[in-house]
Amino acid sequence: MLGVRVSAFNENGLGEPDQDANSALTELDKGLRSGKVGEQCEAIVRFPKLFEKYPFPILINASLLKLSDVFRMGNNFLRLCVLRVCQQSEKHLDKISNVDEFVRRIYSVIHSNDPIARAVTLRIFGAVAAIIPERQQIHHSIRSSLDSHDSVEVEAAIYAAVQFAAQSKTFAISMCNKVSDMIQGQSTPANMKLQLIPILQYMHHDTNTAAMVRSLCIDLLPGYPAQDFVLVTLNTLTKLAAATLVDIPSQVNLLLNYLKNDPRWEVKSQALEHLYDLAKPGAHLWPPGAIDDIINFVLNAKQTRILTPALRDYTIVICEALGAIGGLKPETLLPLMDTILNLLTALVEVPLPTQLQTHTKTMLCTLIFQTLSGYNWNEHTYNTILNVVNNNNLWANYCIARAAVRYGHHKVAHHIFEGLTEQVSSEHFHFWLVCLKEMSEAEAQLYSEDSETLVTRLDKAIIHYNKAIAALKAASTPSHNLTFQAEYMKIRTEVLQCLVQLIYTCNILCIVPPPAIAATIVQNTRDEYQRHGYITNQLRKCVKDFKNCGDMHWKLYQTAFDADPATLENMQILQQMCVLLEQCVESICISGARVRDEPIEFGSKNIRLESQQLQVEIIKKIVEILTNASLPIPRYFFQVLQSTSVKLAISPQPRVLGEFISVQAGSQLAVKVEGVIQHGMKPGLFRRINEVVITVTSQLQNNPKNKEVLDAKLLEQVSILTQTVTPHKDFFTAQFLLAFPRGGQYLLVVEASVIDEHSNTWKTGPRSSLIVKVPEEAKLTPISVPGMASNANVSQGRFPKRKTTKGLFSEDTMREAVILVIKEGRMIPNYSVIKIFTKEQEDSLAENILICSKMFYGLSTMEVRKPAYEMVTKTKYDVPVKKQLEIAGVEWMASFMHRHQNLSPRLAEGCTNGNRIFNLDETATKTVPGESCVIAERGTKQVCRVTGGEKGILVTICAFISASGNTIPPVMVFPRVHFKDHMLIETPTWHFRVGPTYWLDDGFSLHSKFSSTIIWPL
Repeated sequence: MLGVRVSAFNENGLGEPDQDANSALTELDKGLRSGKVGEQCEAIVRFPKLFEKYPFPILINASLLKLSDVFRMGNNFLRLCVLRVCQQSEKHLDKISNVDEFVRRIYSVIHSNDPIARAVTLRIFGAVAAIIPERQQIHHSIRSSLDSHDSVEVEAAIYAAVQFAAQSKTFAISMCNKVSDMIQGQSTPANMKLQLIPILQYMHHDTNTAAMVRSLCIDLLPGYPAQDFVLVTLNTLTKLAAATLVDIPSQVNLLLNYLKNDPRWEVKSQALEHLYDLAKPGAHLWPPGAIDDIINFVLNAKQTRILTPALRDYTIVICEALGAIGGLKPETLLPLMDTILNLLTALVEVPLPTQLQTHTKTMLCTLIFQTLSGYNWNEHTYNTILNVVNNNNLWANYCIARAAVRYGHHKVAHHIFEGLTEQVSSEHFHFWLVCLKEMSEAEAQLYSEDSETLVTRLDKAIIHYNKAIAALKAASTPSHNLTFQAEYMKIRTEVLQCLVQLIYTCNILCIVPPPAIAATIVQNTRDEYQRHGYITNQLRKCVKDFKNCGDMHWKLYQTAFDADPATLENMQILQQMCVLLEQCVESICISGARVRDEPIEFGSKNIRLESQQLQVEIIKKIVEILTNASLPIPRYFFQVLQSTSVKLAISPQPRVLGEFISVQAGSQLAVKVEGVIQHGMKPGLFRRINEVVITVTSQLQNNPKNKEVLDAKLLEQVSILTQTVTPHKDFFTAQFLLAFPRGGQYLLVVEASVIDEHSNTWKTGPRSSLIVKVPEEAKLTPISVPGMASNANVSQGRFPKRKTTKGLFSEDTMREAVILVIKEGRMIPNYSVIKIFTKEQEDSLAENILICSKMFYGLSTMEVRKPAYEMVTKTKYDVPVKKQLEIAGVEWMASFMHRHQNLSPRLAEGCTNGNRIFNLDETATKTVPGESCVIAERGTKQVCRVTGGEKGILVTICAFISASGNTIPPVMVFPRVHFKDHMLIETPTWHFRVGPTYWLDDGFSLHSKFSSTIIWPL
């Protein structure tokens, strides 16, 4: 048997990558409802990942309510798991909407007889104290638990008290006396006093309370001189003084006293740190001479480790300081190159370097790369770097290569990356290193010292960049899509291709049409620059290509919200390079070209190509200079120091992923967009999100299944709705109402962009799309009537084509008919012309039909048509009847029913003769009356009443009645186990008896279970 536990969930804990929030929550809910404790615990601990992936309030609220149920009903181990979830999801707790219900379910455990359960409950209240700071019932529970005899519960109460004191002013003031008494009490253990003292740092809301707390802590210092007590008390007094500000002078004197007189260096070090903390909020409040005392202490100190607690890292600090200086003015570090190289040589000779020494080598190599940026390398420096790489670990070599790429030393970086590609365990890491190797080789080819032409170097660089892009696609994962890196290299490749195309264009200058042909071309095109032939059009194409590259740089710039300032500056420079080339070429091939950006100016704006050879050579020289310039890869390509992402949830959503949303024609669609802003480790390091702009775009699409091709103008019509919202606790929502002017298939695109504190717009995304289908209105097909010009769509069977003029009326006849209608007020048909029966005959026929119906012998339409035929054949002969069937026609029957509105066809129900059918019903009657309430003495345990027997028997009574109201005398069945003849004495003469058993079945047959006497009328 393999000792491997099979997980009931997927590896990522949330299902498949394309799983939505509801499916992920449903999967974890199955684990919560499992009967196995292990699966329940596994489901609980996966909720923090669910919150990170889908941080929407509705999901977090539902999840925590489920966890509160588990906390209420589960065991202590499950409660500990829920506590861990609340502690890890602290930033999501403010998204709970049903806080009262959540607290109610958790609070029910506080009354448990198990002190462990009560302790866990107190700790979970402490974890969520930020959302329930003023709950009086919880304050009372914490205060009561401090008096518990169980140490676990008391420690949990102290933890909760610290958390609530930090959030609630009321709780901090109310707990002051209680905590003071426990600290001063002799029965409180010393370790518990250490936990109680930090509560006092939050009691700064009231002046008297703060003064009392400070006096208490100062009194504790001489009474508890142990190092732990002194450190905790000094920390509490420092934070209390920083909050009140009025006690900063006295606190500074207290810390200086411990700095000078306490022999323990840990206390001295802590005192220095507290002095530093007090200098931030109130350096102007320090007492006179305090700074002089610190300086004198430093000058006279004998323990150097007190002054430099991080003395072991002084080399790193010096390297960082030199790097900062080199960032301002790189040539400043040139005199230190020999010293840095000597240090590297000495560190290389160390056989087993420590982690600090390895980090120092990386920092020194970075200083060399920074100093030599823009300079040529000598052989000694290059060999020193290679020696460091050969005697270093893999991660340090990667850091060195990354630093080399950032400062444009691609040859060294290519050598290092080439040795790392086959020494990683992950396939994604392998392709990432291959990408970096190809990129470094591409940039190294551009400024190669080999005797290759400029076009050859550009072509080789493009080939390597294409390989790098392909490797980057293989290195991408759903969690790390490497979008910025792919776009950055793609734009770089496009720029290199534009440079190659520009060189090719400059080389075709020799292809110039003869003067006569050139004059004709100029005259026809009215473009003077067409005199120079094919090169003019190619140069103008290069202008468009460079403009496109500049726009791509700008678009990438707008998406890099988390990029550091140096990365943004790098992209701005690359964009300006494209603009520079665009304007250089535009100024010599387009008439009236103007310089759009003020910082970039040219002395000649309207120079023509009479001196084309000189200008082409200038362009070639510009391309060569730009190609030979080393490209530093920005930090954001490798490191993300600030991480910010926006997640959207759009409703409604189709039931099946990829399907469309159906909207009725003429109605509108309400779209709700909810979003959450997620932050990484350093939120707001470079910029913060101030507002979010939600844009919803609706556009009609061509349906591939529909053969009809829509008009191009309809497809170009785009409806754009924009709404700017301000996030509240990183959550925002927006609603839109979309109208669809016509039926068809629409594409809805929802996109988010952010606005920082400086009102700069960043198109960070995300971008989501939905398909909405509106049913098209049915097209009305024209229907013509007889006599109309067009009757192509009319059925020939219903409206046959007229072949004669019979039935047509003249104009005078129609005019007379119209006048008659106007006079009468309505059109009255002349039924008497073709009427078969007289009014009296039809009324008589209708009356007979009704009589038959009331007698339950109703006539069908076929039975009505037959007597009508018989009646008419005896009185008239030339009538429209179906003589073959000997019945009246359907048209006559319809007209007859129309003239007699009191008649209607109905579905008849079957019935029989009521005199001959009887209905039987049976009931049971007890021979002994049932229990009844009687009056007796209060307190009597048993009350009885005399009856015919203690336990009666059931007598079956059967009653009979017919539909006509006739009845039969009832039947009574007296069951007996043993039949006796004397039972028949004085019985009616029409009684009879049956066998040993009986019962009544559905067929009304009598069966006997016991010997029975049945009284039945004969």
